[in-house]
Amino acid sequence: MKKFTTFFALSLFVFAFNSCDAVDELTEIRVSPDLKAEVDVSIPEGSSSVNSAISLDATSNSDVRDNLDKIESVDISGFTYVFKDVEAAAGTTLSGTLSSGGQSVTLSNIAVANGTTGTVSSSEAAFLNSLGSSLKSNGKVTIDIDGSLSNDEGANFTLEITPTWTFLIDVL
Repeated sequence: MKKFTTFFALSLFVFAFNSCDAVDELTEIRVSPDLKAEVDVSIPEGSSSVNSAISLDATSNSDVRDNLDKIESVDISGFTYVFKDVEAAAGTTLSGTLSSGGQSVTLSNIAVANGTTGTVSSSEAAFLNSLGSSLKSNGKVTIDIDGSLSNDEGANFTLEITPTWTFLIDVL
């Protein structure tokens, strides 16, 4: 009987020790909001300077909004961008940076034309990690857009960003 009690106690200890991670995983949810953000950019004729900002706000997703204080991490594997509603001279390009939290991504000679798309991928890990840190704190982040057009004929366009992200939320 003493061996049985010892065996039972040891088994219970091993089970409790090994199941902590399993229990923790059971209390976590992964949320990947399907959200887009847009900013309208207007550069007057006679200027080539681009200075704007776009805000990503995951709090429009109820799972994120209701659990802001329980976000354990935010994994951003990248995002795509697309130019829409473009009014610009043919051949106009944009060069500059997307920046946030002291990190940036360089854009070089991107065509400012309807449907032009691009990707910021995992190769820009420092920039994406900076976005993730900001999103973890309050579900929101602002990305500054700074640069210049290849001419001074002015332009108007909408820039749309679609992130690929996952919020890890510990619901308990």
